[in-house]
Amino acid sequence: MPLALEPNQTFRVVLASDSRKPTDEQPFFECSFLSERKWRELAATIEKIGESKNDDEASAKLLEVLATCVVGWGRMTDPATGKDIPYNVADFDRLLTLLEMWELIYKCRRQAFSGDDVKNLLSPSGSGSAASAGSVPGRGSAKTHRRKRSQRH
Repeated sequence: MPLALEPNQTFRVVLASDSRKPTDEQPFFECSFLSERKWRELAATIEKIGESKNDDEASAKLLEVLATCVVGWGRMTDPATGKDIPYNVADFDRLLTLLEMWELIYKCRRQAFSGDDVKNLLSPSGSGSAASAGSVPGRGSAKTHRRKRSQRH
């Protein structure tokens, strides 16, 4: 089935600022695969960001795009308490700089696995089948905080 029709199929995005950390310590965003049609709809929203009358209006549109493609995150730690930050759409602008928000949108748009992820998908499994169906790219033991279905846009 196409990835855009599988709501539980996601991929992870790590921001450039975290890419040099050990893999098992990198904060990440869990992103949905979106259809090309959905991305065209989001492109219209992105275009409107430049036409916004003020920063609040522009931020609301930017957050709308992020809320559509990002469904969760992991390894987000509150520096004041050391505790995990549960996923909440309303916290994007609390956690990310404007540049990081745009980077996240760009990486979500690419909807791409890393080279290692593709290699793992295409490598033969131990069971002798042609492709490894049990391996999901970018999955580690980190807990992913995900949005509730009611938060879905």
